Amino acid sequence: MPSVGINQFTRDGKKKMEYLLMQSDKIRARHGLYDNLGMVKLKDYDEAMNETWDKIDALIADESTDATRDQADRERRESSIVSGSLQTFGCGTHKTHCFHSGAVMSIVGEGPKLVIDFENYRSGQDSVSKDEGEQNVAKRLLADVVSVHKKLIDVVVYDALACNSVWSNHCIKHGVDAVVRMKNNNKSSIKEVKKRVNKSEIVEVWTEEKGFEKIEVYESLFTMDKVLESLRFVKDEN
Repeated sequence: MPSVGINQFTRDGKKKMEYLLMQSDKIRARHGLYDNLGMVKLKDYDEAMNETWDKIDALIADESTDATRDQADRERRESSIVSGSLQTFGCGTHKTHCFHSGAVMSIVGEGPKLVIDFENYRSGQDSVSKDEGEQNVAKRLLADVVSVHKKLIDVVVYDALACNSVWSNHCIKHGVDAVVRMKNNNKSSIKEVKKRVNKSEIVEVWTEEKGFEKIEVYESLFTMDKVLESLRFVKDEN
């Protein structure tokens, strides 16, 4: 059974090893093991050192088992960029601050911004890249909300990250209309519908209740590769 280095230990194993190494340094410095007050000698040097190194050998053997190594791997993944680990140094201290990344669904528009649900990134399952990882988390979140809170939402709003066939089909599958903001996009279907809409006539004018703001609306249907249904492109100007 191969042994592992301390960097591959579990969090608990690292703490135990640090304590044992500190104890061996104290034994070496005072040529024996003393009580907590440092006044009473509990064991002679040889006996104390042999006992300490026996504990170190036993700890290394325990940390080298397959089960413990799997646990250490999980802990390292949980401390990756997905779940987050920030280390700070200063004033003689070394602290690790952990955090989680996730997606949150809330009500938008006028009125209270009620949080409906949230979903965390999953280490080893969701990519650390913003586009792929965030979209995977958002898909799980939408599926859970639709499943748990039936008929709660009809429309879901997302930024330009979701302007793709994967998100569109996911919303269609769950019976939810998707409103997605479009920025500069290299998809040929988006470029074509933009050109078509720019040359079209106004289809509607939205006016604020007090009449201070007027928005002119242009729209057209278009198809996107791999999307199951036709999509609606809307452009507004004020």
